[in-house]
Amino acid sequence: MHRSRVQRSFLIAGLLLLAMTGVRGQSAGQTAPDLYVLSIGVGEYHNYGSRDPRFATKDAKDIAAAVANIAKNRFANVHTELLLNEQATQAGIAAAMRRIIRSARAQDTFIFFYSGHGRSLESKRLGSQFYLIPSGFDVRQDQLETKAISASLLQTWFMQVECAHQFVAFDSSKSTGGFQDFKTEIDRENKRLAGLNRRDMVVISIRQWSFEFANMQNGLLTYVLLHGLGGGAAMATGDIDAGSLARYVNEQLPVVLKKNANAKARAIMRGYPGSGRPFVYFSGEDFPLGALGGESRASGARPGGPSAIGDHDPISYPASAKRDTYKQNPKCIYRSQPSTVAGDRKGKDRALLIAGDNYERWDRLVNPVFDAETLAGLLHERYNFETEVLENPDNDCFDDAADRYAAKEYAADSQLFIFYAGHGAYLDRRQDGFIIPRDARSEDDDLWGRSFLSHSLFRKMIDGVRCNHILLVMDACQSGSIGDDDRGGASAPEQACADASMFRGSTEDDFIGRLLSCKTRQFITSGDREYVPDGVRGKHSPFASQLLEALGRDSGGHSFVSINELYPIIQRVPGILPRHGYWGDDRGRGDFLFFLH
Repeated sequence: MHRSRVQRSFLIAGLLLLAMTGVRGQSAGQTAPDLYVLSIGVGEYHNYGSRDPRFATKDAKDIAAAVANIAKNRFANVHTELLLNEQATQAGIAAAMRRIIRSARAQDTFIFFYSGHGRSLESKRLGSQFYLIPSGFDVRQDQLETKAISASLLQTWFMQVECAHQFVAFDSSKSTGGFQDFKTEIDRENKRLAGLNRRDMVVISIRQWSFEFANMQNGLLTYVLLHGLGGGAAMATGDIDAGSLARYVNEQLPVVLKKNANAKARAIMRGYPGSGRPFVYFSGEDFPLGALGGESRASGARPGGPSAIGDHDPISYPASAKRDTYKQNPKCIYRSQPSTVAGDRKGKDRALLIAGDNYERWDRLVNPVFDAETLAGLLHERYNFETEVLENPDNDCFDDAADRYAAKEYAADSQLFIFYAGHGAYLDRRQDGFIIPRDARSEDDDLWGRSFLSHSLFRKMIDGVRCNHILLVMDACQSGSIGDDDRGGASAPEQACADASMFRGSTEDDFIGRLLSCKTRQFITSGDREYVPDGVRGKHSPFASQLLEALGRDSGGHSFVSINELYPIIQRVPGILPRHGYWGDDRGRGDFLFFLH
């Protein structure tokens, strides 16, 4: 009875997703979603010390082809990267992930597949970690922590991919290590995003040892995935969703294993209970992977027969997340200054300035709150910004700020200026930068930065605010990594700008209209991945001092100044070089404007 209710709920969800064009948040004027696929197969190792997987390269090719076959009915474009054997080095995989991080958009879908060797390492320092073994790994001299790819690094990459829909599968032994914590981290991220830019994710891996059987000509997990993609996981509509495929694998893999296990496999299963069994989790909502076409709609063939054997672990699917009505956290105090002068524009300009001086486990700073308050005063008095200063926020207060600004109403020409000053960090093991909230643990106590606020998550929190024009300014160490997937406006959709009628005329009002017709997502940081000075108490940090000078200069008789005019002044900070760029759907054609009054 319980299973039938789950199946019915997924069928209803699938029909609703189909009715909504298959992409959450897509509306008229947005481009159709794309699919990004990274399929990796390593069947030849330099000197790993174990027998090379027989079917790993075939697994990767077959999965890529099966996905492409069903995806053409649901996605505008399918971008497939296939890394086989010597192509799948540590550097090659990292480069492929970087390309996807730079190109994929929030409405797109990402599929990651790996078949090859894997190992799990237990340590007091790092805990349980799965390591994907890339081509070229030499077991005689290479160390897992430096030459392999850890689950934590993979997780960081997945979280940096903008796609709200992600499906990840590992056909590799010991591939669960670290992913139990990943579910917790994704669920925590989704809770913090509170429905703004929630991530829907499925991860499928193998408990203990994985298997290859000659009669299948594929790894066990790959074999079941292929049958699911070929029709076994299709719903009555012919659609194959992430949920239906995850459920299919969870039900069918134990059946197929029991039917095909030879004496050697059974001996391994007795010595290592759980071997060959799937580890499956689902976070967020269901999402489409593709649809069958033609005769294959009626196939629905299951490789192991009926699933009545019942010896698999249950899998639970979360209900749709609903955004709670916003209620301000009483411990988060905002000092506000409302705008007082009405202008000709429909929208208003707002500034949220976040600053940390006092930390529970990090050194005290002397200027961030002073910098934020001074900047708020200048923006309010000279440019009529409605300002709020959030002082010494902990993690909950960062979440509160995201909720607070997501709940506001924004006109098409509204602008939001966000400033952060305080501690920052960059963790090589996670290849991500971090903001340090007041309650963050020390770096020695938090090796993976889970009490920090990652740049990738912070940017998603900001991007979830439905304001068309956002400028993020950060004065913190290592802050430049906020733009590590900066697209420079190269690949965002054309719909980021209004229709061509906005580009007529040559008056100043026409010029303003053109600039504000394009969605703006810009950032300026005080440096890149480096230390930046806090300055002398009461005299501002060097970066804040230059920013204040730029905003205080004469406008040359114009009614506004743009950030592209101000940046050449801002970057003249003595001893450091700030960074400026674009992110999200900014194509570099609009600007952020400061209107004098």
